[in-house]
Amino acid sequence: MQFDDADMEQAYQQYIGPMRARETAFFQKIQVQQALTTAGQAPEYARYQDCIGWRYTRQKMQSFGIDQVRYKQLIWLPKSSFKQQRIFTIR
Repeated sequence: MQFDDADMEQAYQQYIGPMRARETAFFQKIQVQQALTTAGQAPEYARYQDCIGWRYTRQKMQSFGIDQVRYKQLIWLPKSSFKQQRIFTIR
């Protein structure tokens, strides 16, 4: 990230540093991989730049440590769009 001046960068670092530490501690506490929050931004998914976001298969969620999810339906069926924009699936 680039900043216009040193004061702005310092203010940002003073804010974001503690927030990153809290986020890391949270994911460690719940035993879920923090990469879950950014996996869809990996270079291998660059071809989906026109999508508004991503979703995971049930198996992929389990690989991140999410295994206590209960579903109303018998199958995992997340939406493939949001506000008429596509969402891609990470398998």
